[in-house]
Amino acid sequence: MNNIKCCNDIKVKCSKCGSETTVAGSDLAFEEVERNSKKMGPEIHHAAEWSGACAHCNEPVVLKADVWEYPVGAINDIQTSVEGGSLERDLNTEIQSDDDNEEEG
Repeated sequence: MNNIKCCNDIKVKCSKCGSETTVAGSDLAFEEVERNSKKMGPEIHHAAEWSGACAHCNEPVVLKADVWEYPVGAINDIQTSVEGGSLERDLNTEIQSDDDNEEEG
């Protein structure tokens, strides 16, 4: 099984006060939410969500990220959205296979 990993910190701008909040890439835990059969094998939809607050005004901020893997092992599409703010720096992702995890462990 493959895992999606966010490789950078994401910057989110608060819609209330305009301050930037940094979301650590490691705070996004992607989970498989859907799998569809296609010609070249399954298309896998992974999703992650981070909920927090603006560091300046404490306004709630929610970052949602969706990544589609198709064919298996290749990132096909990435969509991000922010409630309570806007995205200032988008995420970079990579696919980490179980074999990679075993080598690190």
